[in-house]
Amino acid sequence: MLYQPDRIFRVLSRVRNLTDFSLTAISNNCRIKEAHPKGISKYLLLTLVISFISSITLIFPPGISAQEIDGPAELPTTRPDPKGVPTKVRVHLFVINIESVSGPDQSFKANVVLSATWKDPRLACKPGQDPDLISTYKLDQVWHPSVYIVNQRRVFKQEKDVIKVDCEGNAEYSQIFYGDFLTLADIKDFPFDERPLNIDVVSKEYGPEEVELSVEEEFTGRADKLSIADWFIANTPTTESSVYKVRSKFSQMSLSRLIYSFNADRNTHYYLWKVIVPMMLIVFMSWAVFWIPPDQLGPKLGLSVTSMLTLIAYRFALSNLTPKVDYLTRFDKFAFASTLLIFLALVVTVATGSLSTRGKDALAKRLDSYSRFVFPAAFVIVTILSFLV
Repeated sequence: MLYQPDRIFRVLSRVRNLTDFSLTAISNNCRIKEAHPKGISKYLLLTLVISFISSITLIFPPGISAQEIDGPAELPTTRPDPKGVPTKVRVHLFVINIESVSGPDQSFKANVVLSATWKDPRLACKPGQDPDLISTYKLDQVWHPSVYIVNQRRVFKQEKDVIKVDCEGNAEYSQIFYGDFLTLADIKDFPFDERPLNIDVVSKEYGPEEVELSVEEEFTGRADKLSIADWFIANTPTTESSVYKVRSKFSQMSLSRLIYSFNADRNTHYYLWKVIVPMMLIVFMSWAVFWIPPDQLGPKLGLSVTSMLTLIAYRFALSNLTPKVDYLTRFDKFAFASTLLIFLALVVTVATGSLSTRGKDALAKRLDSYSRFVFPAAFVIVTILSFLV
């Protein structure tokens, strides 16, 4: 029902004024203590009749009925056609901003607008109402498709949960969500990977036979500029209509489902220049021992151990960049192979030092000479296998 608080307030004010006026007149013109009780009852009855008539004329002007002013006598809380075809609900999703994509949490932080529209003729205006009237209802007052984002995490609503209806019965529910959304992805190709950023929308109370969700393509998309810098986000999402199955111990439900997916490609320049290249330099530093004479065991061991410790500390610093998964990514393979090469360089250093102390300098120098070519060749093969194959 369309309530009109200003009109009701004026009615109550007028009733109060008329009552006060009538009682004042009774008090001034009659001596209440001496008057007969029946006389006072007549004055009170007259006051109530006048107040009631004035209220009716103020609430319902001549020529307009109560139903025409207040809309439907009872607000509908069931589907527009519960025994007919499924109610068609058009959904559009617009991404205002994407702030970050978290690898360890498998989530992304975004600000999105979700809107659902449908038609309910029972909420249309009555004759005599303003054709431009927009009525507002709470969610528990009228029927709605109960759209819900399944993969939301720590999400906050920025608008009131209301439904707006125009004079033709076109209803709309719109809400702005801000927070984290879960997005599971295979990151075996990290840091040259891509992943879908999904918004999974369902009708949490109705299945496909009751509510049919479809995409409002005209208003679906994202803002031209996003604050995220380490990912390239597609301009338009791909959409998929399916069924979301919910199982419990005693029942099973199939809900209408609509998946919006924005493809995201990782910006590899950051990892190339700030992660991979510095790690390469650490590996290259470990090869310097092959140019130090075998009899200089102290400097050679110091350089090899320093290279090993530097790489280990560097890997600890990078441990938060990727989630803790049970498989090796491309970067994990490269980092493991680099660590192994530095360790092997340390083994060669110890071996050449041992040969030198036993008077086999020629053999030690020959081993260093071979290592100058074997280790770079092995590193090239490792890099190709890690990132290109």
